[in-house]
Amino acid sequence: MTVLLTVAAAGAVATVFAIAVAGKASATGFVGFERAVGRLWFGPGVLSARTRRLVAAVVLLAEGTATAGLTCAVLVLVLTSPVGTARRAAGILAQASFAVAAAMLAAFAVAQAVAVRRRLSAPCACFGRPTATTGPLGVLRSVALFAVCVAGALAGHSGTAGLPGTG
Repeated sequence: MTVLLTVAAAGAVATVFAIAVAGKASATGFVGFERAVGRLWFGPGVLSARTRRLVAAVVLLAEGTATAGLTCAVLVLVLTSPVGTARRAAGILAQASFAVAAAMLAAFAVAQAVAVRRRLSAPCACFGRPTATTGPLGVLRSVALFAVCVAGALAGHSGTAGLPGTG
């Protein structure tokens, strides 16, 4: 049962992050996200163009890394035998990827909550859509996905207990 929860959580987070990465990876998506980094996370005019670009690139890389790690973990967990080195490695990969995703989601939730609190309708470029703006729904989405990451990581921490034939 715990592996099923890990697979479900990893699949859900990887899907959401893959959509976000795809939207931000396009030229217009990245430019919109870069602009949003400057306005939403730090306030207008605080970061130089070069720093905004660097922060946006690091966020995109972290999202892509989490997506790849979670996707690989899901594939290994689904396609390998319940006991073995590959299964243990996939559990470690899933936990590390959940940690990266959770850190990103916590940062997104805080940035959006601050913007909502300040009544700042800033573009968040969520999912690479330059027209997406901050709001309570974005905060709620990030918090919910953060909870999914925590549940997936905790389920993966218990190993393969609960799977048929694993004791």
